[in-house]
Amino acid sequence: MCLAVICEDLPAEQQVQDPSYFHEEEERVPRCIKEEEENPEPPCIYENENEMPPDIKGEEEEEDVTMLPFNCVIVKVEGDDEDEGDGDHRKGSQADILAPQSDSDNTTSHSPDSDDERAKGDVTCHTDGKRWECSQCGKSFDAKYTLKVHMRTHTGEKPYSCSVCNLSFSVRSSLVNHMRTHTGEKRYTCSVCGKRFTQKGQLTTHTRIHTGEKPYLCSVCNVTFSLRSSLVKHMRIHTGEKPYACSVCNISFSIRSGLVRHSRKHTGEKPFACSLCGKRFTIKGSLITHTRTHTGEKPFVCSICNLSFIDHSGLLQHKRTHTGEKPFACSICGKTFSLKGNLTTHTRTHTGEKPFACSVCDLSFTDRSGLLKHMRTHTGEKEFSCSVCGQRFSQRGTMTRHSKRHTGEKPFSCSVCDKRFYDKYEIKKHKCTLANKTEINDAAGL
Repeated sequence: MCLAVICEDLPAEQQVQDPSYFHEEEERVPRCIKEEEENPEPPCIYENENEMPPDIKGEEEEEDVTMLPFNCVIVKVEGDDEDEGDGDHRKGSQADILAPQSDSDNTTSHSPDSDDERAKGDVTCHTDGKRWECSQCGKSFDAKYTLKVHMRTHTGEKPYSCSVCNLSFSVRSSLVNHMRTHTGEKRYTCSVCGKRFTQKGQLTTHTRIHTGEKPYLCSVCNVTFSLRSSLVKHMRIHTGEKPYACSVCNISFSIRSGLVRHSRKHTGEKPFACSLCGKRFTIKGSLITHTRTHTGEKPFVCSICNLSFIDHSGLLQHKRTHTGEKPFACSICGKTFSLKGNLTTHTRTHTGEKPFACSVCDLSFTDRSGLLKHMRTHTGEKEFSCSVCGQRFSQRGTMTRHSKRHTGEKPFSCSVCDKRFYDKYEIKKHKCTLANKTEINDAAGL
């Protein structure tokens, strides 16, 4: 709606008909516009409380329009099509043209309200569509109250405080949204799936899951995103920006969650606990994957052989057995591997590193599996049993070799005498025997 401002007892010669409302050298408030009513009501009264901006209702100390340093009447103009109550965005409203009561053009009003505004930042009144301008950043607004709220971004003022947790906010609407986190109120419902949200913005973002809308486009690679924050994070891939640095080891990360996860390596914090076995994890994703070991869920299925896996990385690794891809190459000998972990273990054969040490006998190993196998020699654990005779073994490989004695399978053949054997160990012994016989025969001159 539109508002008209009526000035009382102002001489006709002082009424300004030209839109040049202020002097260049002094901050001025526009003088007056023509009278709209002959018998104005008491000064500075809203005709309808619903016409007040929503953030101003019930807060007289924040009512910038009503606390004018002169006598005026704000009345409703007929034929207005603006929405009522939208005090922050009234475009073309006469309410922004204010007339001070003064005796001459050289007199400036010095009410407490105007003095307070000068302390917070200069306010300039313009004659175009956006009249209220911030002197600090130049941004202009069509309502004085909107400028006042904007000034809080410069001053840091947050007058709206949560009575539960003492968080403060610069605007009342933010406090209202925040309070729903305490009350549990979820007033916004998705019309597709019925999911409820505390804030309208959350619903808008969620709706894009159903519509597939991704309005945020990367200007470099044209990838689109449903969230602006996702685009900001993605852009750091191109810029190389890593604004989140670890205070302990100075490793930097492009996203805050990466730093949070990394920091737990230093603190030892494991906030995610399995409700079934109590095992704890540093990141939620690891807990989700672990839980599938209890439930048996394997949602990642190979499209070639239908084998399923508990996580996506397991599926990717498996697919390389079909494609033969070995993307990880040793920089020393050039040997390639399908898994990065296998390359890491292999590299230790060059460096001699054996980081996995036995706590009983101090033997060390290049990988964890080697240590686990060795530990069974101390514990006497034999978890692998032969399905034919029931004999138990501490290692799977030993059981496999034993089982071939029942099946009669002899996959390893000697290249000299064509004799066949159950396993590599047997054929190595055989070759050593042949080599010794050859040496003896050579020595005897046979």
